[in-house]
Amino acid sequence: MDLRPTHRGYAYQDALTAIYLVDVALGEADEVVVDTKLFDGDRFDDVTRRSREGSRKRIQIKHSAEERALTVETLTTERRSLRVDLLFASLDQDLRDYPGTEYRLVLTDVEPEASDLTAVFTPVSLSDDPGPAFSGVPSTRMKFDPDALLNHPRWSKKLATTSEDLVRRAYAQLVVDVNMPGISLDIHSPGPIEAVLLRRVPAELGAGRPPNRDVSPTEVALSLIEAAKAARSGPGAVTLASLTPRMGLVVDFGAVQEGNPVDPAVAIIRPDVLSDLAEAANDISDEGGALLLTGEPGVDKSWLCEQVANQLRPEWIVARHHCWLGLEDTERDSRVLTEVVIGSLLQQLEAACPAALSSIRPRYAATSEALSAALKGVRSALADRPILLIVDGLDHVTRVLGQVTGSAFRVSADPARALVDELVTVDLPANVVLLIASQPGDHLASLDGRSITASPWTREDVVALADRNGVLPSDRHEQTETVVDLIHTRSRGNALYATYLCREAEGPDPLRPVASRARVGERPRLLLPIPLRRAHRRPGDGREPAGRLRLRSNGPGTAGDLPTRANSRRPDRGRTHRLTTTRHWRSQDPPREFQPLHPQRDSCHDADSGSQNAAAWLARRGFFTDAWAFRHVPELLAELGRDDELSSSKGSSCWLSPACPGVRITANGRPAASTTTWILLVSPPLDRPRHSPSTARSSTQSAQPLFPGTRRVLVGPDTCGIDADHELDVVPQRPSESRL
Repeated sequence: MDLRPTHRGYAYQDALTAIYLVDVALGEADEVVVDTKLFDGDRFDDVTRRSREGSRKRIQIKHSAEERALTVETLTTERRSLRVDLLFASLDQDLRDYPGTEYRLVLTDVEPEASDLTAVFTPVSLSDDPGPAFSGVPSTRMKFDPDALLNHPRWSKKLATTSEDLVRRAYAQLVVDVNMPGISLDIHSPGPIEAVLLRRVPAELGAGRPPNRDVSPTEVALSLIEAAKAARSGPGAVTLASLTPRMGLVVDFGAVQEGNPVDPAVAIIRPDVLSDLAEAANDISDEGGALLLTGEPGVDKSWLCEQVANQLRPEWIVARHHCWLGLEDTERDSRVLTEVVIGSLLQQLEAACPAALSSIRPRYAATSEALSAALKGVRSALADRPILLIVDGLDHVTRVLGQVTGSAFRVSADPARALVDELVTVDLPANVVLLIASQPGDHLASLDGRSITASPWTREDVVALADRNGVLPSDRHEQTETVVDLIHTRSRGNALYATYLCREAEGPDPLRPVASRARVGERPRLLLPIPLRRAHRRPGDGREPAGRLRLRSNGPGTAGDLPTRANSRRPDRGRTHRLTTTRHWRSQDPPREFQPLHPQRDSCHDADSGSQNAAAWLARRGFFTDAWAFRHVPELLAELGRDDELSSSKGSSCWLSPACPGVRITANGRPAASTTTWILLVSPPLDRPRHSPSTARSSTQSAQPLFPGTRRVLVGPDTCGIDADHELDVVPQRPSESRL
């Protein structure tokens, strides 16, 4: 006995079932049950589909290896298990438990030619057409004519035990689909059924599109067919929970974990600024549009975004995304991607109104088109609630991802500009506001909308911050005024640096009432934030920083000893790392301390004077124009071959630090050459073992000189690497180094 037709029939059933499983993945169907008889004599057991709305459809599938017309014998004998009286009896029993169920008899047979069949079948009218049994699969649809069946000599005899009421109910509930297309059994050379599946997977599910750009539609289609086959051989039922792992699709739009970049415990509310921002959002919402919040680094843009979200949230739907949460964020590199920004907003909109997101197509695509459709759907479903979308920290995007200036093979690209350009394509209907917070820059050029600049803090704001941080002496008004004056003067109204100064202060001490004032007084005046760490951000894991950045003139414990996070993991060779200047050391090495060399000074006899001189020297070269210059600028410009810009006094918020060299990793693990010669002093932390990255020798410091074990790194067009054989005071400075 040849079983090939039987197996081909099962393969055909699996392919059609896979099309129904697309409905499950879309959320249109809650469950699909395969090859499961619900009672003895059940003739519609091949596929049962239960929709999200509660409707129910049962399918019987019959496949024929050769093309042939539907015959009388098919419906009058049990050769294909389609005897008409038994079909009606099965329908009747099932309707008792599930009234309103739709039944379909699906056949690859072509339209009948025999007069006995044409006499009892009638084409489905356009007004009464339920559509194809499987979405996207064409067929010819017919129904039994109840009057013709009851009055035809041959069929009335076959239905002698069937009531007239059942025959008429069968007419209402049963549709016969003929001329069903076939399959090829090769997904890479698809037949009509496979082609429908391959068309629906990318167009409706989003395979091959962000965030599933790397997921092949062919692989997803095969996984759906395999899921149908597994259900037929196993439990029978397929739900979204069991189907999702098989598909391999990202079904949360690629969203990253939500995070709050600020610490609510120390956040200061500025009613006037917050009121202006909320009022602007309300004004724009009438017609819908964009609102831009700009400001210099550390001016509390993120605080304002969180506060306006909290203020509007009771009446508004708020979806927010912060492009930067800190260096410790494990999703830092993905958080700045355009598709992740859009995906995070989509996920939050879905949480607010699931029904509105279920109808967008492609269902799981994180694109501007999907976001536009989602906003329209949410507005339609919740017309009484405006929507506020917040994207904060766009200036971090290019710093994390890097910028391409163009070459013979790569097109010039600015990731931050690309993100803004994508966001401006989102359709913002009435009562939808897009709030973008960023440092000023050319990346915002395509954004058209109202702009608000975050102003520096007032003295009253600093008082509130200092009080919340426990810095103010509670019993001495004069000392309180002095501490506030110090913080306000040195921070120049910058929230970032003011918070840093408060945290650096020891707080009130009954035995030493001037402790806070003295500690704050040791800190340098803001040229822009010199601590180079977002102190107002939510604290990390509490561990001590892996290393410290020092000005060359400072000894241990002086005012220039500024803590910063140093990542000492060894990166992949040949890859440029942009976020810290310490990443090129092996993970097993102790972290180093980076100390910029002052060209006019080789000794460090006066720490306070040295700090002021070094700060003034750095300020003249624009070092403090960007609060993030220490971490991001040097390596980024070195990668772009624009090292000479590091020594220029002209700059913007993206490249300004001559304090550290542009260091890259080459295949042999050594720094790559730079177009400008730089000097960098490298020394291990005090009381820690060290070993040279060039010789792999290790030793332990026994003495504690001011800069123990200091080595000089020259990175330039003529020099590359670490001079491990000479101490700093032995190697004379070359004329080309004076440019520092």
